[in-house]
Amino acid sequence: MINLESLEIIKLEDYDGLNTLVNEEYLHEHFINEFKQRIGLKVNKIIIEYPYYDKDYLSTYYIYYSKKHKIFSKNCYRLHFFKNDSYYGYFTLRPTAHYTKIGKSYVYPKLLLNNKAYLILGDFEIQFAGNEVSVNVFPWMYQETDISVCAHVATWSIIRYYGNKYKNYADACMGDVIEKTPEFMNRKVPSKGLNLLQIPGILRQFGFSPLLIQQQLTKEDEFYDELIAYIESGIPFIGVMTKKHHAVSVIGHGDIDYTLLNQKTGQGLISNSELINSLIINDDNFLPYIEVTKKSAPAQNNVASYNIEDIDYAIVPLYDKMQLEYGFVKIRVNDYINLGNLSYISDKVVRIYITSSNSLKKKTFNSATMNNELKNLILRMNMPKFVWCVDISSIEEYKNSLTSGRMIIDTTASTFDLEPWLLIHDNIEILYKDNGKLMKEDISINPYEIYKNNLREV
Repeated sequence: MINLESLEIIKLEDYDGLNTLVNEEYLHEHFINEFKQRIGLKVNKIIIEYPYYDKDYLSTYYIYYSKKHKIFSKNCYRLHFFKNDSYYGYFTLRPTAHYTKIGKSYVYPKLLLNNKAYLILGDFEIQFAGNEVSVNVFPWMYQETDISVCAHVATWSIIRYYGNKYKNYADACMGDVIEKTPEFMNRKVPSKGLNLLQIPGILRQFGFSPLLIQQQLTKEDEFYDELIAYIESGIPFIGVMTKKHHAVSVIGHGDIDYTLLNQKTGQGLISNSELINSLIINDDNFLPYIEVTKKSAPAQNNVASYNIEDIDYAIVPLYDKMQLEYGFVKIRVNDYINLGNLSYISDKVVRIYITSSNSLKKKTFNSATMNNELKNLILRMNMPKFVWCVDISSIEEYKNSLTSGRMIIDTTASTFDLEPWLLIHDNIEILYKDNGKLMKEDISINPYEIYKNNLREV
């Protein structure tokens, strides 16, 4: 029989009740303290479920724990968190080493964030007590040391996110990630960590075409621009800190500081990344959704001992037909704008991102503010499955989440294609390609809402 116990949370000390409801083999005081500090009184009830058979733990159990002299249980606990009748997800507890006991967990970010954030999240269906509930989360767990380390967890979480959201990606367990680890110099188990070749090697076996980006000395701002562009595209990535021998999954960014725009008049082109001072990261050393900032802008409640500048590589899991990379897109866009091809005479905020053509057309169709002529052109355009988009706004437009300029760019264009555009418009004209022929329409275009489908505001 499955046992369900209820623990009421009225004051922080009530979390200590987990010590009497959960076997000590599955619990560590460190986790109880984290619950108190990070979640606190945002919930008022925890339901403790036992036994729970977690497929991720079982996948590593048969690879690793079943081969040990010491006997490990196959059973897990699940801690389900509630605020009144609202369900906020669960943490899995497994009988592993003392600092690794929290396994696969799907937890709503509002439980753990104190500041506004823009996140890449998926809807995960959870079976609980005969009911099916949905939570909007990003997968997370602690590492298991010998069998899975930080890079395994970051890679697994991204594969799990895509496998749940898209039919053409596999929904893999941690054991699958371990089994598909390329063996270069060391054994898969016990693991001493993954290197910069092994992580992309795993992603390729799950259907991705991974891009490895390195931070260049004196070009930190360009590296950060690119990271923000992929986050704005709804593409989570693995951030690697080689000096700290650590890897994390980067799944969003912090609030947008519009007040910084007042300091940027006369700058000309302003990247939207200049207004974002933090990234949201899942780190297997802490409960999920931690905010990590630039050195110049420390975040409140930042529990990590590193900053954004410590990330010196990013491994981005791209779709294989996303061939035109960000660096070349930015060069083409900047050259086009700087040559005076757009009608703007004031400063411009430039926001670059990838989206699917289906999503772009859906948002275009439902837009109440876009000009009908522009809407009609976008809806009828032939596009590849994914496109690069560039929203170009005046400072005042951007403050109000509006744009009056947009570029739509072919993601399958070659690196040296000088004109990868499918459509370009400013506030007075539209240029577009029709069967390879460049067409032009002189139309007054009023500002319309920027595209916001890739991230969820929390």
